[in-house]
Amino acid sequence: LLAVRSCKKKAYVINHVPVDSFGSLFVNYIIRSSDVFLIEYKDSSGVASYVESCGIFGRLQLILKFAHKKGTFKWFIRQIISQVAQIFSYFFARDSDYLLMVGKNIDATSEHSKKIQIHSFDYSIYLKYKYKKSYSGNNTIVFLDGGTPFFKTDDLLLGSKVGFTVNEWYPSLLLFFDWLEKEMNCTVVIAAHPKHKYNNEAKKVFNGREVLHNKTVGLVKQSSLVLTRASTAISYAIMFKKPIIVLTSNELVKNVNTSAKNTKYLKKILGCQMVNI
Repeated sequence: LLAVRSCKKKAYVINHVPVDSFGSLFVNYIIRSSDVFLIEYKDSSGVASYVESCGIFGRLQLILKFAHKKGTFKWFIRQIISQVAQIFSYFFARDSDYLLMVGKNIDATSEHSKKIQIHSFDYSIYLKYKYKKSYSGNNTIVFLDGGTPFFKTDDLLLGSKVGFTVNEWYPSLLLFFDWLEKEMNCTVVIAAHPKHKYNNEAKKVFNGREVLHNKTVGLVKQSSLVLTRASTAISYAIMFKKPIIVLTSNELVKNVNTSAKNTKYLKKILGCQMVNI
């Protein structure tokens, strides 16, 4: 941080430190008060972008709703500290010199000196894996687990009711996995949702199938087929040109909620097969 302050218009700083604690607030204060070229990165996709767009009072409402449904006391205190830190950050906020924009739905009303359209972080990861050598043979089917209905984080943050249940979804999903493995002579592996920790109870819902963390890109690259309900990681399957099947269920068909809408939308824009399990 001392090195940043001494640069005097000789350095370009991409600030990826979120203001979510008093420590990160101090780091942001040093960076934003330094005489350097500040670069800001904004991505219009995902839950984080939606939460940010809600404003301070909207975020507080989401925090209270999530705390009531799922959050622990420790999580609640951490979120309150985060919001207080963000309020303080407004006192020393300044426009970035450059804005790197992913997507079109970005509020760029502030007077940035230069706006640059760039590709997504997912595409950067794809390019990294594209030319990596891999073992021969594609004998796996990858299920991109969105977490729901066992985990309900994103749905609660989006203010959406979970339209399907653990008791209905997972038994049907396992029957489909069993049938698919037999038909294709392949093994289904689970690409875990990055936000969730899969304890033994969570792993049981997949009946002993391998649940892998932080390996989604490699798994998709090696796969012969990709299954999803509505995971944003489907972008990797598209970039690697893998066959895709979108999964739904009777519960999702009957319930008009975010999960059901996302499933239908994916099927529509990708033109891929949808299977009601």
